[in-house]
Amino acid sequence: MVGQPSWGLSSAPEIITLNEPPREATAAISGLPGLGAVGAGAASLFVEKSAVKPLILRHFLMGHSLRTLLVNDQGVADPTSYTLFYTETEGSKIPTLILVGAFQPTSTLGQHKLADLFLRTAKELGSTAVFTLGGYHTKSVGKHRRVFILPNGFQTYRAALDVKIQVTSGQVTGAAGVIAGLAKYHSMKGGCLLAETEGATPDRAASESLYKKTLELLDRMFHN
Repeated sequence: MVGQPSWGLSSAPEIITLNEPPREATAAISGLPGLGAVGAGAASLFVEKSAVKPLILRHFLMGHSLRTLLVNDQGVADPTSYTLFYTETEGSKIPTLILVGAFQPTSTLGQHKLADLFLRTAKELGSTAVFTLGGYHTKSVGKHRRVFILPNGFQTYRAALDVKIQVTSGQVTGAAGVIAGLAKYHSMKGGCLLAETEGATPDRAASESLYKKTLELLDRMFHN
């Protein structure tokens, strides 16, 4: 559904369209709360450091969103939703979609529904690559946080090695894993990027490292 939300009791997801992007988006990134809030913090940095004023394009309203109410600093209460921003990366100005939200979907089915909405919307708006951001739990971390990637294709694999992102394997839980996994079935490049963290929330150092390495990867993939 496009337009104003119905606020009914239906569990069907709704897309609330607010704006259209000024340029076709090249890449899409999701960063939702998780281990150390690393992915959410890195995604927020893409919004904060955008080369242009960030523009809210869509709200994704899920059935489980109606169970939670958030009140902002001005006392305005709203059901929680997932917000899709249009940004352009600092320096190279790559048009990029950023998905943020206050929490993860509460079920596997919810994660798949959100992934489907996000991926279909990103593709409609021109994105050819999708990356999810998160934390990689380790017992101890150094001064400079390592960043790992689980790529979904050879092009992403080679670009990641070029910018010294370590390729790894394993299981990624939550929406980050679902979105990154399903992206390939939408014929989109990408994968899941993870910065090492001990789990402290928020882990700002990990978010900063993840933001910088993701920025380098986008530059390598789309400006070379």
